Amino acid sequence: MQDAALIVYNVYVVKEENMTIENPVLTGPVVGDRVRSFDFHYMRDLDGPRSCYMEGEVTAIVEHPHFGYNCYEIQVDRVVTAGKERDEMPTTIYPPVNGTPTTMGRITDGVEVI
Repeated sequence: MQDAALIVYNVYVVKEENMTIENPVLTGPVVGDRVRSFDFHYMRDLDGPRSCYMEGEVTAIVEHPHFGYNCYEIQVDRVVTAGKERDEMPTTIYPPVNGTPTTMGRITDGVEVI
């Protein structure tokens, strides 16, 4: 059986062929919220060399076209990596909706309202 995987901020969400992913109940950010999406679940620093995140507005909640789980569509307007604000940034990112299970047994929670 072939596996397909997508890496989103060091989080693997894997869908095997003919497998259904149960999407979580949305209790976190909603469309229109200004959010911060952390790159790594174990690092939530806002300042200093370990701070890595993107900020922007949730413009939609969409189903990932290849893997079937729900993602936040975030229009990015601020990026911080290694504690420094960057000018270069993606315009849109698609982190998994908070509450999505990962292959490592975690539940995603990397997007927070600010």
